[in-house]
Amino acid sequence: MYDYQMISNTTSFGGSRNVFTGIKYGVASGRFKADLTTLPDAIYGIIPAGTPIKLDDTARTASIHYAFEVIGSGATAGTLRVKKGFEGSRLKDGMILMLTPSGTTATGTGALVSGLDRTNDSYDEFTCAALSGATSGQTLVEASATGATATIKVLPNAFTFQDIVKHPYATYLHIDGLFTLTDGVLLTNRVPPISSIIRTYLADPNGGNVYVRYSTSKE
Repeated sequence: MYDYQMISNTTSFGGSRNVFTGIKYGVASGRFKADLTTLPDAIYGIIPAGTPIKLDDTARTASIHYAFEVIGSGATAGTLRVKKGFEGSRLKDGMILMLTPSGTTATGTGALVSGLDRTNDSYDEFTCAALSGATSGQTLVEASATGATATIKVLPNAFTFQDIVKHPYATYLHIDGLFTLTDGVLLTNRVPPISSIIRTYLADPNGGNVYVRYSTSKE
């Protein structure tokens, strides 16, 4: 039985929570195709505006950089809880996660997510014994593989500037990316966690090559 949730979303610049401030001038990318299997089902959650993404200019594809804030251990041994915001559940069974490494090319231990429980409005709980030592406030990122040689799966070079919703019968979905926000800031309290490592990579001309300022303001 589906656990239906009412999730507010919009295709306007900044998304339903208006994650960008200022005049909102920026440089956008045009259409890139997303892999539908990597996106959450709309009955559970969406990809909110302000989420880091990787745009491949050659293949014209878009990939999501997934990150989750740990808010504590689950109800049983070997389980974890990650924060769930207005966007609902972005996590999937079968996703591979690891603690954010000390550098974008550093390795970590990737572990498989299973037994996902989405029933709580404030968090998702899942089984992942290899990550059971994670503590509240730490950030988990999607990993390239299971085991001790995992790296960050998606190194982003843009942001979503609107909410991305995968409708149940969609066969194609395109994403427009934001490369530059020329007059305004990204409100980090309104988006999924963006680790300092990813922010550094995004700002590097030899990395993401993106210009966006960040603010912890709630307005």
